[in-house]
Amino acid sequence: MEVIYLALSLTLGLLLAQRFKVLILVPATILVAIVPLLGGFLDVAIHGMRIVVAGLAVISLQVGYLLGLGARSLYSLGQLNRATGEAPTSRRPVRRAAH
Repeated sequence: MEVIYLALSLTLGLLLAQRFKVLILVPATILVAIVPLLGGFLDVAIHGMRIVVAGLAVISLQVGYLLGLGARSLYSLGQLNRATGEAPTSRRPVRRAAH
């Protein structure tokens, strides 16, 4: 059950990065951290493990956000290259003024 929760946190981070700025992580982090602490849905025998799961969920959310930002950046770079008609790996030489 914990692995599913961590995967959901990662996916939530990926989705939040597609639409929102970094400040969305503040309420999302609070929500993701509180759910395993208050919720009894996790089958954790040791109560200290709930704190570990909450910490891992926060890390998973933030890693997902960073991966989502990278994906959004790559997507927008592809859109830019498609609009200008350039190949993604082509580089134009720098033109310098003749003296």
